[in-house]
Amino acid sequence: MAVEGKKLVGSARVRQHDTILQHGSILLSLDEEELFAVLSFPSEAVRRRAKNLFSAKATALDRVLPAAPGYNRSGGP
Repeated sequence: MAVEGKKLVGSARVRQHDTILQHGSILLSLDEEELFAVLSFPSEAVRRRAKNLFSAKATALDRVLPAAPGYNRSGGP
């Protein structure tokens, strides 16, 4: 799913024999500076280029909704 041309939902699927594993994720918030600070790159120029490409293609719920979403860590209502 994309919003304003940026990817909001990530999904992957693998099938083996009679079994399907489906994984999906939706980012509640996104901090590109923090994300790219912990990743390893061969140079700072490559890091900047990768961050710019990522920023142009990805988003999170807090950037597309009027109010930041919340969640309950206990799993209850």
